[in-house]
Amino acid sequence: MAEISDLDKNRVVEQHLVWQLRQERGRIQELERQEAEDRRRAAVAREENAWRVEPKGTGHRDYAVLHRGGCTLGRRGGLIPRAQAVLALSEDYIRCCKICTPETGLKGNQ
Repeated sequence: MAEISDLDKNRVVEQHLVWQLRQERGRIQELERQEAEDRRRAAVAREENAWRVEPKGTGHRDYAVLHRGGCTLGRRGGLIPRAQAVLALSEDYIRCCKICTPETGLKGNQ
């Protein structure tokens, strides 16, 4: 039986390590994709559970508009919590968006 040289043994080890490295890089890429998706979902959930007041003067209006956080019409203005959205409903100069209807779920629990 012929003996395997040290060079051949080391080549086999190298090939195995290259394979392992490819596997690990693939796993890292998958984990990075999962983390990015988790961050995206968390941002969407945060927006959906918040509200936004679009400042008056936007679109040549003389009133501000209350939107749900995820409404694509009300991208100006920062997110506000539920308590502030409830207060905003009582303001005369703030109207509710007719598309996303942010008052749904707010009026019953003031």
